[in-house]
Amino acid sequence: MSATPLVSVILPAYNAGRHIGAAIASILAQSFGDFELLVIDDGSADGTVGAVEKFDDPRIRVLRNDGNRGIVFSLNRGIEEARGRYIARMDADDIARPERLARQVAFMDAHPEVGLCGSWARKFVPYGPRWTQKAPASSDELKAALLFATPFVHPTVMMRRSVLDEHRLRYDPAFPAVEDYRLWCEMALVTGVAIIPDVLLDYRVSFSSVTGAVFLDPERLARRREILLKLWSDYIEKTLGIIPNREQLDAHACLYDRRFARVSPDRIETARRWLDFLQQANGERRFFDGAAFATVCDEAKRSLVAVSPADRVRRVLIGLLGK
Repeated sequence: MSATPLVSVILPAYNAGRHIGAAIASILAQSFGDFELLVIDDGSADGTVGAVEKFDDPRIRVLRNDGNRGIVFSLNRGIEEARGRYIARMDADDIARPERLARQVAFMDAHPEVGLCGSWARKFVPYGPRWTQKAPASSDELKAALLFATPFVHPTVMMRRSVLDEHRLRYDPAFPAVEDYRLWCEMALVTGVAIIPDVLLDYRVSFSSVTGAVFLDPERLARRREILLKLWSDYIEKTLGIIPNREQLDAHACLYDRRFARVSPDRIETARRWLDFLQQANGERRFFDGAAFATVCDEAKRSLVAVSPADRVRRVLIGLLGK
Protein backbone atom coordinates (compact mmCIF):
# COMPACT_ATOMS: atom_id res chain seq x y z
CA MET A 1 0.00 0.00 0.00
CA SER A 2 1.30 3.45 -0.86
CA ALA A 3 1.73 6.11 1.85
CA THR A 4 -1.14 8.04 0.27
CA PRO A 5 -3.56 5.52 -1.24
CA LEU A 6 -5.94 6.77 -3.89
CA VAL A 7 -8.99 5.37 -2.10
CA SER A 8 -9.91 5.13 1.56
CA VAL A 9 -12.66 2.60 2.27
CA ILE A 10 -14.53 3.41 5.48
CA LEU A 11 -16.15 0.44 7.20
CA PRO A 12 -17.79 1.14 10.60
CA ALA A 13 -18.59 -1.93 12.67
CA TYR A 14 -20.53 -2.64 15.84
CA ASN A 15 -21.00 -6.26 16.95
CA ALA A 16 -20.50 -7.32 13.35
CA GLY A 17 -18.41 -10.43 13.96
CA ARG A 18 -20.82 -12.71 12.11
CA HIS A 19 -20.46 -11.11 8.68
CA ILE A 20 -17.53 -8.67 8.72
CA GLY A 21 -15.04 -11.27 7.51
CA ALA A 22 -16.89 -11.69 4.22
CA ALA A 23 -17.21 -7.92 3.82
CA ILE A 24 -13.48 -7.38 4.33
CA ALA A 25 -12.59 -10.27 2.03
CA SER A 26 -14.67 -8.69 -0.73
CA ILE A 27 -12.68 -5.45 -0.42
CA LEU A 28 -9.32 -7.21 -0.37
CA ALA A 29 -10.36 -9.11 -3.51
CA GLN A 30 -10.90 -5.91 -5.52
CA SER A 31 -9.33 -5.71 -8.95
CA PHE A 32 -8.18 -2.22 -7.93
CA GLY A 33 -5.47 -2.35 -5.28
CA ASP A 34 -4.46 1.22 -4.38
CA PHE A 35 -6.64 1.60 -1.29
CA GLU A 36 -6.65 1.53 2.47
CA LEU A 37 -9.43 -0.10 4.47
CA LEU A 38 -10.34 1.74 7.67
CA VAL A 39 -12.33 -0.47 10.02
CA ILE A 40 -13.82 1.64 12.81
CA ASP A 41 -14.82 -0.61 15.72
CA ASP A 42 -17.54 1.17 17.69
CA GLY A 43 -17.09 -0.59 21.02
CA SER A 44 -18.08 -4.07 19.85
CA ALA A 45 -18.61 -6.70 22.54
CA ASP A 46 -18.57 -9.72 20.23
CA GLY A 47 -15.86 -11.16 18.00
CA THR A 48 -15.67 -8.22 15.57
CA VAL A 49 -12.07 -7.24 16.32
CA GLY A 50 -10.93 -10.86 16.32
CA ALA A 51 -12.52 -11.41 12.92
CA VAL A 52 -10.69 -8.38 11.54
CA GLU A 53 -7.35 -9.42 13.03
CA LYS A 54 -7.48 -12.71 11.13
CA PHE A 55 -6.59 -10.76 7.99
CA ASP A 56 -2.89 -10.11 7.46
CA ASP A 57 -2.95 -7.24 5.00
CA PRO A 58 -1.10 -3.92 5.45
CA ARG A 59 -3.93 -2.05 3.75
CA ILE A 60 -6.18 -2.64 6.77
CA ARG A 61 -6.16 -0.04 9.56
CA VAL A 62 -8.27 -0.68 12.66
CA LEU A 63 -9.54 2.31 14.65
CA ARG A 64 -11.23 1.62 17.99
CA ASN A 65 -13.68 4.07 19.52
CA ASP A 66 -13.69 4.59 23.29
CA GLY A 67 -17.04 2.89 23.69
CA ASN A 68 -20.15 2.77 21.55
CA ARG A 69 -20.24 6.26 20.01
CA GLY A 70 -22.71 5.59 17.20
CA ILE A 71 -22.59 5.39 13.42
CA VAL A 72 -22.28 9.14 12.75
CA PHE A 73 -19.26 9.50 15.04
CA SER A 74 -17.62 6.46 13.42
CA LEU A 75 -18.24 7.69 9.88
CA ASN A 76 -16.87 11.16 10.61
CA ARG A 77 -13.85 9.69 12.37
CA GLY A 78 -13.21 7.59 9.30
CA ILE A 79 -13.31 10.68 7.07
CA GLU A 80 -10.87 12.53 9.33
CA GLU A 81 -8.45 9.59 9.38
CA ALA A 82 -8.74 8.84 5.65
CA ARG A 83 -5.72 9.57 3.47
CA GLY A 84 -7.23 8.89 0.06
CA ARG A 85 -8.39 11.28 -2.63
CA TYR A 86 -11.61 9.28 -2.81
CA ILE A 87 -13.61 7.97 0.16
CA ALA A 88 -15.67 4.84 -0.41
CA ARG A 89 -18.29 3.53 2.00
CA MET A 90 -18.74 -0.08 2.98
CA ASP A 91 -20.93 -1.82 5.54
CA ALA A 92 -19.85 -4.73 7.68
CA ASP A 93 -22.46 -7.14 6.34
CA ASP A 94 -22.39 -6.40 2.61
CA ILE A 95 -20.32 -7.79 -0.26
CA ALA A 96 -18.52 -5.56 -2.77
CA ARG A 97 -18.20 -7.03 -6.23
CA PRO A 98 -14.61 -7.34 -7.46
CA GLU A 99 -14.79 -4.50 -9.98
CA ARG A 100 -16.51 -2.01 -7.66
CA LEU A 101 -13.59 0.27 -6.76
CA ALA A 102 -12.06 0.10 -10.23
CA ARG A 103 -15.32 1.15 -11.88
CA GLN A 104 -15.93 4.02 -9.47
CA VAL A 105 -12.37 5.34 -9.58
CA ALA A 106 -12.42 5.30 -13.38
CA PHE A 107 -15.73 7.18 -13.36
CA MET A 108 -14.57 9.79 -10.85
CA ASP A 109 -11.29 10.32 -12.71
CA ALA A 110 -13.20 10.86 -15.95
CA HIS A 111 -15.81 13.17 -14.38
CA PRO A 112 -14.07 15.73 -12.14
CA GLU A 113 -17.36 17.64 -11.81
CA VAL A 114 -18.84 14.71 -9.84
CA GLY A 115 -18.24 14.61 -6.10
CA LEU A 116 -20.59 11.74 -5.20
CA CYS A 117 -20.91 8.47 -7.11
CA GLY A 118 -23.04 5.47 -6.19
CA SER A 119 -24.18 2.35 -8.01
CA TRP A 120 -27.07 -0.06 -8.23
CA ALA A 121 -27.20 -2.69 -5.50
CA ARG A 122 -28.44 -6.25 -5.44
CA LYS A 123 -30.43 -6.56 -2.22
CA PHE A 124 -30.95 -9.95 -0.63
CA VAL A 125 -32.65 -11.50 2.36
CA PRO A 126 -30.62 -14.56 3.43
CA TYR A 127 -32.49 -17.64 2.20
CA GLY A 128 -35.13 -15.26 0.86
CA PRO A 129 -35.94 -12.91 -2.04
CA ARG A 130 -33.45 -10.83 -4.02
CA TRP A 131 -34.04 -7.68 -6.02
CA THR A 132 -32.01 -4.93 -7.65
CA GLN A 133 -32.34 -1.37 -6.42
CA LYS A 134 -31.89 0.89 -9.41
CA ALA A 135 -31.80 4.66 -9.77
CA PRO A 136 -31.35 7.28 -12.49
CA ALA A 137 -27.80 7.78 -13.73
CA SER A 138 -27.96 11.48 -14.52
CA SER A 139 -26.98 14.17 -12.04
CA ASP A 140 -30.07 16.25 -12.92
CA GLU A 141 -32.57 13.48 -12.11
CA LEU A 142 -30.71 12.40 -8.98
CA LYS A 143 -30.69 15.91 -7.54
CA ALA A 144 -34.42 16.19 -8.21
CA ALA A 145 -35.09 12.73 -6.75
CA LEU A 146 -33.43 13.79 -3.50
CA LEU A 147 -36.47 16.01 -2.87
CA PHE A 148 -38.47 12.89 -2.02
CA ALA A 149 -36.10 10.09 -0.99
CA THR A 150 -32.49 9.09 -1.30
CA PRO A 151 -31.71 7.27 -4.56
CA PHE A 152 -28.27 6.33 -3.18
CA VAL A 153 -27.62 3.04 -1.40
CA HIS A 154 -25.22 4.21 1.30
CA PRO A 155 -22.55 1.46 1.13
CA THR A 156 -22.25 1.87 -2.65
CA VAL A 157 -21.06 5.47 -2.59
CA MET A 158 -17.67 6.97 -3.33
CA MET A 159 -17.05 10.63 -2.41
CA ARG A 160 -14.44 13.13 -3.52
CA ARG A 161 -12.49 14.16 -0.42
CA SER A 162 -11.76 17.65 -1.76
CA VAL A 163 -15.50 18.43 -1.99
CA LEU A 164 -16.10 17.34 1.60
CA ASP A 165 -13.21 19.45 2.87
CA GLU A 166 -13.77 22.53 0.72
CA HIS A 167 -17.41 22.81 1.81
CA ARG A 168 -16.87 21.49 5.35
CA LEU A 169 -19.32 18.67 4.84
CA ARG A 170 -19.64 15.75 7.23
CA TYR A 171 -22.36 13.41 8.47
CA ASP A 172 -24.68 15.45 10.70
CA PRO A 173 -25.62 13.96 14.12
CA ALA A 174 -28.78 16.11 14.09
CA PHE A 175 -30.18 13.74 11.43
CA PRO A 176 -29.89 10.26 13.02
CA ALA A 177 -30.88 7.29 10.82
CA VAL A 178 -30.90 9.58 7.76
CA GLU A 179 -27.43 11.07 8.18
CA ASP A 180 -26.42 9.76 4.76
CA TYR A 181 -29.49 11.25 3.04
CA ARG A 182 -28.72 14.60 4.66
CA LEU A 183 -25.13 14.52 3.42
CA TRP A 184 -26.19 13.70 -0.14
CA CYS A 185 -28.56 16.69 -0.14
CA GLU A 186 -25.79 18.99 1.07
CA MET A 187 -23.39 17.62 -1.55
CA ALA A 188 -25.98 17.99 -4.32
CA LEU A 189 -26.02 21.73 -3.69
CA VAL A 190 -22.31 22.10 -4.48
CA THR A 191 -21.24 19.25 -6.77
CA GLY A 192 -22.35 16.83 -9.45
CA VAL A 193 -23.76 13.46 -8.38
CA ALA A 194 -24.03 10.20 -10.29
CA ILE A 195 -24.97 6.54 -10.06
CA ILE A 196 -23.28 3.88 -12.17
CA PRO A 197 -26.13 1.82 -13.68
CA ASP A 198 -24.65 -1.56 -12.78
CA VAL A 199 -24.73 -3.71 -9.65
CA LEU A 200 -21.45 -3.21 -7.78
CA LEU A 201 -22.57 -4.34 -4.32
CA ASP A 202 -24.62 -7.10 -2.74
CA TYR A 203 -26.59 -5.59 0.13
CA ARG A 204 -27.73 -7.75 3.02
CA VAL A 205 -31.23 -6.83 4.21
CA SER A 206 -31.67 -7.24 7.97
CA PHE A 207 -33.96 -6.26 10.84
CA SER A 208 -30.85 -5.87 13.03
CA SER A 209 -29.54 -2.92 11.00
CA VAL A 210 -29.67 0.64 12.31
CA THR A 211 -32.59 1.72 10.13
CA GLY A 212 -34.28 -1.65 10.41
CA ALA A 213 -34.39 -1.21 14.20
CA VAL A 214 -36.02 2.19 13.72
CA PHE A 215 -38.80 0.72 11.61
CA LEU A 216 -39.60 -1.86 14.30
CA ASP A 217 -40.17 0.85 16.93
CA PRO A 218 -43.25 3.07 16.35
CA GLU A 219 -41.87 5.90 18.49
CA ARG A 220 -38.52 5.90 16.69
CA LEU A 221 -40.34 5.68 13.36
CA ALA A 222 -42.35 8.79 14.28
CA ARG A 223 -39.15 10.61 15.27
CA ARG A 224 -37.56 9.58 11.98
CA ARG A 225 -40.49 11.09 10.10
CA GLU A 226 -40.02 14.39 11.95
CA ILE A 227 -36.32 14.38 11.09
CA LEU A 228 -37.16 13.73 7.45
CA LEU A 229 -39.60 16.66 7.48
CA LYS A 230 -36.75 18.91 8.62
CA LEU A 231 -34.46 17.47 5.94
CA TRP A 232 -37.03 17.97 3.18
CA SER A 233 -37.83 21.49 4.38
CA ASP A 234 -34.15 22.46 4.28
CA TYR A 235 -33.59 21.02 0.80
CA ILE A 236 -36.77 22.59 -0.61
CA GLU A 237 -35.77 25.97 0.77
CA LYS A 238 -32.20 25.78 -0.54
CA THR A 239 -33.17 24.57 -4.01
CA LEU A 240 -36.55 26.19 -4.70
CA GLY A 241 -36.57 29.12 -2.29
CA ILE A 242 -39.74 27.89 -0.56
CA ILE A 243 -40.11 27.58 3.20
CA PRO A 244 -42.91 24.99 3.38
CA ASN A 245 -45.48 25.17 6.16
CA ARG A 246 -46.65 22.12 8.12
CA GLU A 247 -49.55 21.41 5.77
CA GLN A 248 -47.25 21.47 2.75
CA LEU A 249 -44.72 19.22 4.50
CA ASP A 250 -47.51 16.79 5.33
CA ALA A 251 -48.39 16.69 1.63
CA HIS A 252 -44.73 16.13 0.79
CA ALA A 253 -44.55 13.26 3.30
CA CYS A 254 -47.49 11.50 1.67
CA LEU A 255 -45.06 9.59 -0.55
CA TYR A 256 -43.22 8.37 2.55
CA ASP A 257 -46.35 7.58 4.58
CA ARG A 258 -47.79 5.37 1.85
CA ARG A 259 -44.97 2.90 2.42
CA PHE A 260 -46.42 1.98 5.81
CA ALA A 261 -50.11 2.89 6.02
CA ARG A 262 -53.19 3.66 3.98
CA VAL A 263 -53.41 7.29 2.89
CA SER A 264 -56.77 8.96 2.28
CA PRO A 265 -57.79 10.06 -1.24
CA ASP A 266 -57.92 13.66 -0.01
CA ARG A 267 -54.27 13.51 1.11
CA ILE A 268 -53.29 11.98 -2.22
CA GLU A 269 -54.98 14.80 -4.10
CA THR A 270 -53.30 17.36 -1.83
CA ALA A 271 -49.95 15.71 -2.57
CA ARG A 272 -50.65 15.91 -6.31
CA ARG A 273 -51.34 19.65 -6.05
CA TRP A 274 -48.17 20.09 -4.02
CA LEU A 275 -46.14 18.40 -6.73
CA ASP A 276 -47.66 20.76 -9.31
CA PHE A 277 -46.73 23.69 -7.08
CA LEU A 278 -43.13 22.45 -6.81
CA GLN A 279 -42.89 22.23 -10.60
CA GLN A 280 -44.20 25.76 -10.93
CA ALA A 281 -41.67 26.98 -8.36
CA ASN A 282 -38.85 25.28 -10.21
CA GLY A 283 -39.97 26.93 -13.41
CA GLU A 284 -39.30 30.25 -11.72
CA ARG A 285 -36.18 29.33 -9.72
CA ARG A 286 -34.67 26.93 -12.30
CA PHE A 287 -32.45 25.10 -9.83
CA PHE A 288 -33.37 21.72 -11.29
CA ASP A 289 -33.28 20.88 -14.97
CA GLY A 290 -36.88 21.28 -16.14
CA ALA A 291 -37.17 17.97 -18.01
CA ALA A 292 -35.48 16.00 -15.24
CA PHE A 293 -37.67 17.59 -12.59
CA ALA A 294 -40.81 16.85 -14.59
CA THR A 295 -39.76 13.21 -14.92
CA VAL A 296 -39.19 12.85 -11.18
CA CYS A 297 -42.47 14.59 -10.28
CA ASP A 298 -44.40 12.45 -12.76
CA GLU A 299 -42.92 9.33 -11.18
CA ALA A 300 -43.91 10.64 -7.75
CA LYS A 301 -47.48 11.15 -8.97
CA ARG A 302 -47.59 7.61 -10.36
CA SER A 303 -46.45 6.26 -7.01
CA LEU A 304 -49.52 7.85 -5.42
CA VAL A 305 -51.83 5.66 -7.52
CA ALA A 306 -53.44 2.77 -5.65
CA VAL A 307 -51.29 -0.37 -5.63
CA SER A 308 -52.21 -4.02 -5.39
CA PRO A 309 -52.15 -5.75 -1.98
CA ALA A 310 -49.12 -7.78 -3.06
CA ASP A 311 -47.22 -4.68 -4.10
CA ARG A 312 -48.15 -2.92 -0.86
CA VAL A 313 -46.75 -5.85 1.15
CA ARG A 314 -43.57 -5.73 -0.92
CA ARG A 315 -43.16 -1.99 -0.30
CA VAL A 316 -43.64 -2.38 3.44
CA LEU A 317 -41.15 -5.24 3.63
CA ILE A 318 -38.57 -3.21 1.71
CA GLY A 319 -39.10 -0.31 4.06
CA LEU A 320 -38.96 -2.45 7.17
CA LEU A 321 -35.93 -4.44 6.15
CA GLY A 322 -33.84 -1.67 4.58
CA LYS A 323 -30.73 -0.48 6.38
